[in-house]
Amino acid sequence: MRVSVLLACWNAASYVGEAVQSVLDQRPAPFEVIAVDDGSTDRSAAILAGFGARLVLIRQANSGVGAALNRAAAEATGDALAFIDADDLWTPGKLARQIEALAADPELDAVFGFMETFASLDLPPDQRSRLRIPETAEPAFTKNGMLIRSAAFNRLGGFDPERRNADFFAWYARAVGEGFRWRLQPDVVCRRRLHSQNMGRLDRERQRRDYLLTMKAFLDARRGPRARVS
Repeated sequence: MRVSVLLACWNAASYVGEAVQSVLDQRPAPFEVIAVDDGSTDRSAAILAGFGARLVLIRQANSGVGAALNRAAAEATGDALAFIDADDLWTPGKLARQIEALAADPELDAVFGFMETFASLDLPPDQRSRLRIPETAEPAFTKNGMLIRSAAFNRLGGFDPERRNADFFAWYARAVGEGFRWRLQPDVVCRRRLHSQNMGRLDRERQRRDYLLTMKAFLDARRGPRARVS
């Protein structure tokens, strides 16, 4: 199974190199890695360019994670799509385990795994002490935790660019309503990094608004075609 790995990056110079390396270290290696630098003003684009031919680098004006990933998906040529956030990590063996699980059941659109959360070493001690980090791995119903067939992603449609802080939640809610077939595997497949620049922490009001609008749209869709979200 040929896997295209998609990454959207905006001002993540401190972490994006480690994120990409965790992908390139996978065995089997991904078929291709497509990174979209979403208008970064730090060294992110230069760091991505430093990987040379090991990834395809696309540069665009800042448009948000959803728009960046949609552009990457449009360029992807693999049989399946996987995602890595620019500040997070994949665990060793992630790709092999998920490829095996997806190949074993042709009826599945996607497989998810579990996720560990950790505090970044550069997080100030006073901020780290206020964090509530789960002691055990949790289900990763996130982009990082998913491997999805390209045909299924094309059928279900891309991410909503307007839901910048809830792009995956909005996509998942819509996909479930359209018959999305998935399975949760017990393997830990990714690690979520908590740091001072996490997007949700920087713009909590917009994140809350995006989640509420997404939930309203999901509930309206379940009630029937007369319901609409404004």
